[in-house]
Amino acid sequence: MDAYSNMEDPLTRCGLVFAGANNRLDPDRENPPKDYGDGIFTASDALSLDLRGTDLLVLSACQTGLGEVMTGDGVRGLRRAFELAGVNSLLCTLWSVDDVSSAILMERFYTNLLVGGMDKLSALTAAKNSVRNISKAEALKYYRENGFGHIFEQIEAECNAPIEAILEETPFKHPYYWAGYVLQGSTT
Repeated sequence: MDAYSNMEDPLTRCGLVFAGANNRLDPDRENPPKDYGDGIFTASDALSLDLRGTDLLVLSACQTGLGEVMTGDGVRGLRRAFELAGVNSLLCTLWSVDDVSSAILMERFYTNLLVGGMDKLSALTAAKNSVRNISKAEALKYYRENGFGHIFEQIEAECNAPIEAILEETPFKHPYYWAGYVLQGSTT
C-alpha cells in the first residue's frame, strides 16, 4: 500500500521534502533509484524514530510548527511527531519565514547557544533581538557576503532605485522576520 494513500491523516500530509522527491512524484519516471528512498519524510515517519536523548531538533523551514487540530488528540503535525519520538526541545516556525533573516537568526542562535553558553530560550531570544535590531549596513553586508545579492538586484529593478535608498534603517524590525520561531519543550 502506498505510504501516502491515507491523505486524511495529518501525519501523512505534513513533512519534509529532500533530494529524490522528484523521482517519487514524477509520474513519467518508470524506475526511480531505490537507494535514495522517496525523498519525502512525513510526520508519520518521524513517529517511527527513537529520538530519546535528542536534546534539540531545529526545523527552520517554513511552517514546520503547524499542524491540524484533531478532536481528542490535540494538534497533529511534525512538531507533535518529533515530541512523541522523544525530542527534548524543538525549534520550529509558525509561518513562511524570510530566507535572509532566518539565516541570520539561525547563525546567531547557534553562536549564542554553542559559543555564548546560553540556554536555548535565552539563545533564541537574543538571536531574535539581534535580528530585530540589525542595522541597514549589517543587513547589506550580510546579503552581499552570503550570496543574496541577486535579491537586491530584483528589488532595485522593481523599485527603480538603489537598495541603500529602499532599505529601512532596521530592515528586519517587523515581527514577520523573527517572531515566527518558537521553542517547544525544555528551554535549558
